[in-house]
Amino acid sequence: MLLFLALLFGFQKGLWVRALSIASPDSILRIISLAERMEITDLYVQVVIGGSSYYKSDIIPKSQYLVKNAPADYAPFDSIIKYAKQRDIRVYAWINTFLIWSLDSFPDSTRHIYYTHPEWILKDIKGRSMIDYTPEEKKDFGLEGTFLDPQNPEVRDFLKKICEEIVSKYKIDGIHFDFIRFPGVFWGIEDSLISGLLSGLNNRDMRWLTLLRYPKLEFFNRWIAYNFFLENKKRQKALYSFLEQVCYSIKNIDRDCAISCAVFSNPSRASYQYAQNWWEWMGLIDYPVVMSYTTDPKLFKDFFNFSLYHFPSAIMGIGFLWKGMELQANTEFSYVRQAKGKGISYFDFAALDTMADLNILMDSTMILNDTIFEVAQNQDTNSFFKEQAKQEWIEKGKEYIKFGADLEFAQFLLSLSLNPELDISKMKMEREEFLEKISSDVAGFEYLNRLILNIPDKLYEPDYRVIEYAFLKWNKDSTIVRESAKKIKKLNSRKEVYPESMDPLSKPVFEAVIGERKFIETRSGIYIFKVKGIKKGRGWVKKSRIKPELLPVCIYHTIKKRFDEIYYDKK
Repeated sequence: MLLFLALLFGFQKGLWVRALSIASPDSILRIISLAERMEITDLYVQVVIGGSSYYKSDIIPKSQYLVKNAPADYAPFDSIIKYAKQRDIRVYAWINTFLIWSLDSFPDSTRHIYYTHPEWILKDIKGRSMIDYTPEEKKDFGLEGTFLDPQNPEVRDFLKKICEEIVSKYKIDGIHFDFIRFPGVFWGIEDSLISGLLSGLNNRDMRWLTLLRYPKLEFFNRWIAYNFFLENKKRQKALYSFLEQVCYSIKNIDRDCAISCAVFSNPSRASYQYAQNWWEWMGLIDYPVVMSYTTDPKLFKDFFNFSLYHFPSAIMGIGFLWKGMELQANTEFSYVRQAKGKGISYFDFAALDTMADLNILMDSTMILNDTIFEVAQNQDTNSFFKEQAKQEWIEKGKEYIKFGADLEFAQFLLSLSLNPELDISKMKMEREEFLEKISSDVAGFEYLNRLILNIPDKLYEPDYRVIEYAFLKWNKDSTIVRESAKKIKKLNSRKEVYPESMDPLSKPVFEAVIGERKFIETRSGIYIFKVKGIKKGRGWVKKSRIKPELLPVCIYHTIKKRFDEIYYDKK
C-alpha cells in the first residue's frame, strides 16, 4: 500500500544496484525481495561499467566478469526488469559515462574502447594520456580509473549510440548517468598556458577552491584561479553539449524516458574540480540524484537546501558508506519527507544487504535529535584579500573587461558555497564590498593576461632534486608494510624531481634536507627516499631545447618569475 501511495504522489524511494550485484542469476530475487521489504519505488541498475555491458549490446563488449563467472545465456538486465515490472518498481539503466576502465589489469576484449580508440582517452596538463598511467599513479592521483575526453565530439557520439541502443532494446523508465564529469582540475585543460599555470609545485593546493578560501590566496594564485575559471567553462560546455545531444536523442525514441544524473552535493567540488555544474542542467535532464553522502544530518540539510533551491526536482542520495549509520539515514530521509522533497535514493543494494539493520531503517520513529550535531562556529580571523592588484593594473585592466565578466566570475565564486551570504559575513564584508573586491581582481587579472600570459621564445628551467628511493605497495596489512619500510637499507632507484604539481613526491622532496632519509605515505604505498643533491636548472633556455614533459613546469616558472619582478620588484 505504501509503495502504491509513493508511486501515486510522486515521492521516490530509490536504490542504486551495482553491476556486481546482478552478476549472478541467484542475486536477482534477493534484490527484488529487499526492494519490496524497503518499499523501494525505483531501481538504478548499473548496466554500463568499465566500457563493457551488463545488457545485450552490439556496440560494447560483454563484461569480462560476466563472461568468466555467469552462465553464457544469462541476461542480468533483462532478468531484473522482468521481476521489477511484476511489482511495479521502476527501472533505470545506470551508465558509467566517461569512466571506461578501473582495473589494474588491461581489458580482455580486443573490442574494448581501450584498444579501438586510445586517442579518445583524456589527457592531463602535461599532455600525457591517462592510458599511459601506472596503477600506482592512478591511486596517487585519487582517480577512479581511466576517463574518456568529454570534449571530443566522437566520444560524445559514441556514448549517445550506447544510450540509443539501450532505450531502443528495453522498455525502461529512464537513463541514469554517473561519472558525467572530469576527474579533476588537472585533466581536460587544452590551453598550454593554463596547463603551465597549473603545473607549479604550489598549485598542488589549487586542486580545490571554495568561496571562503579564494580571498585567502595570494594574488598570484587568485589570478591562476581566474584563468582556470575561464578555461573550465570549456569543460562545462562539453558536458552540457553531451547532455543536450543525448537527451534529445533519447526523448526522440521514448519521450517518457526519464533522464537523471548522479552528481556531487558539494558545489565547490562539482563545479571547480569536476566541471559538473548540474544546477545549470535544468531543462536538459529531468532531475539530478545528489550524492549527499554524510553521517552528519546537519550537513545533509545544507546539501538538501542547496539542491532544492537550485533544482526542485532533485533526489537526495543517502550513502551507506559507513557501518552503523541507520539512525543518520533515517534522520536524513525524514528531513526530505518533512521538507516536501521529491525523494531519496540509497547507495547501495550491497551495503543494505550486508551491513545495514533493515529493522531500524524500516522504523521511521528511530531518528536522531538535530541538536547533537550543532557545532559552535568559530569566527574566522584570517586576513582576506591581503594581497591586491596594484592600482595602476586595476585602472588599465578596466579597459579590457568585457561587460559583465567581473560579475560572472563573482557568481562563479558564490556558486562554490552552500551558503554564500554566511561566508561573506565571515569575511566581515557586505555583499557590495565583496563584489567590488572581485571587480578589482578581475581588472588586475585582465591586465596581467595581456602583460605576461604568453609563451616567449625562451623559458626558465628551474632547479631540481636528485633522489635515491625505494617504494613499497600497500597490502592488506598496512602495519607490516610500514615495518618493512623501516628495515629497508638500500635505495636502489634514482629519480630527478622537478617542482611540479602532479608529482606526489615533489613537495616532500623539496622540503627535505640533503642526506635526510624520509618516509612518505601516498595512496599507493610508501616511498623511502633521500635527496642526494640539488641540481641547478639551465635557467633561460630556448623553448625548442626543453623536453616536452618539462614544458608545462617551465612555462609556470617563466610566468612566475615575470610576475615576481613586476609585483614584488624581484630581479
